[in-house]
Amino acid sequence: MSETQSMQEALVHALLSDDSNRDVCFDQKGLEAYRRGLFANARRALEVTFPTILQLIGFSRFEACTTSYLQASPPTISDWGLWGNNFPEHLAQQPALAELPYLTDCAKLDWYCHLAERCADQTLDPNSLTLLEEDPYSLTLVPGVGFTTLESDYPIVEIYRAHHEREDLRERQLAIAKDKLTRKVGETALIWRREWKAQVIALSPAEQYWMTLIVRQASLGNALDTIQASGYDFSFVDWLPKAIEHKWIMGIVQNTPKP
Repeated sequence: MSETQSMQEALVHALLSDDSNRDVCFDQKGLEAYRRGLFANARRALEVTFPTILQLIGFSRFEACTTSYLQASPPTISDWGLWGNNFPEHLAQQPALAELPYLTDCAKLDWYCHLAERCADQTLDPNSLTLLEEDPYSLTLVPGVGFTTLESDYPIVEIYRAHHEREDLRERQLAIAKDKLTRKVGETALIWRREWKAQVIALSPAEQYWMTLIVRQASLGNALDTIQASGYDFSFVDWLPKAIEHKWIMGIVQNTPKP
């Protein structure tokens, strides 16, 4: 390890350490200024990435979680937007949040939405749809921007909506979320981006099964065989126009045959 790297690690340790016997090689006033700036940047970054969690637990507890998370998982890159991938698991380890067992999955949903909004843009390739005339086992659907699914034992979509709805609709949405929590209704969320904004909907069991196959990028033929064998009532013909309209897929590609 170089001398510069050693000094950088020592500085990070000094910034995050609560030890009163700090290394005297750093100016303490300057260190305090850096520390305040570091924690402020960390809090702002997590507030942007996890807005639902901020609303669910309130500012004081969120700030405390930010502090403990920063100490446990300090950033290793300069882009704050890429920091926080294991924040959901960190929340699960906080005794003060034990009464909110759905919090970890809600945080994962926030994280996937955040990633979707950071993805490079894509546009639908309408000409690729003509490939549907080809052998379906040679074709793969191209998932939309940020397209992924998240399964939960809790009504994470309703909870998410309750904290992102317009003010005049929020009370009704909160009632729906509370009712599903009481009845222990789980949901699988579909996350994707449309018009630069992350979108979230709850999937039926059949849709969940099908969308998971798309995420895994199975060939169209194999995906159709699998969904048919599952016994779910699913129509690809009915689903495709909706998928194009909502930008769940960006087109179709033909797989390159293996030599």
